[in-house]
Amino acid sequence: MPSIRSSSETLSRETVFEMLKNTRRRYVFHILSQRAEPVTLATLSEEVAALEYDTAVEDLTGDQRQRIYVSLRQTHLPRLDDANVVDFDSEANTVGLAENASDLQVYLEAVPDDDILWAQFYLGLAGIGAGLLLFLWLDVPPLSTYPALVGTVMLSVLGGSALVHHRHLQRRRLGTGESPI
Repeated sequence: MPSIRSSSETLSRETVFEMLKNTRRRYVFHILSQRAEPVTLATLSEEVAALEYDTAVEDLTGDQRQRIYVSLRQTHLPRLDDANVVDFDSEANTVGLAENASDLQVYLEAVPDDDILWAQFYLGLAGIGAGLLLFLWLDVPPLSTYPALVGTVMLSVLGGSALVHHRHLQRRRLGTGESPI
C-alpha cells in the first residue's frame, strides 16, 4: 500500500473498529487500496456511490453522486484523516492512503459467514494424516505396502491446501477484488 504521510503511532483496536464499522469507509479503503496515487474526491465519490448503489458510474444520478460526495467530505474522510488512515487534502480535494491504512487490513481478513474455517480444515487434515500414520505403524494392508506413496499423497494434499488457502486469502483482501465486502 502506498504511504503518503507518516505517523509513528499505530491505531488502537477501538479506533480500527470505529473506522471499519461503516460500509462507506470500507468502500473508501477498498478503492484507495487499488490505487498507487491519490484520487480526486469527485472520482472517489463516484466509485463509492457505484459500489453502494450497485450500478455503473455512468448510471448514477446527480443526487446519488452528491449524497456520497457530501457524506465523504463532511464526515468520513475527516475521520479517516484524523486517524491517519487516509491523507485528505480538503483544499485540493484529493484523497490517498496514509501510513495507518495497513493497520486496517489485519482486521479485514476475518472469516465471513459463508467461508470455510481453515483451522478446522487443517485440523481435519492432521487427523487424516494421523490415522494414516497409525495404519502404517500397525502394518495395515494395503497402506503398509506403500508407505512412500501415503507420505507423498499427504504431503501433496497439505501443500495443495496451503496454496489454495493462500490464494483464497489474497482474493479476500480489500483492494484486490471487485467487491470490498
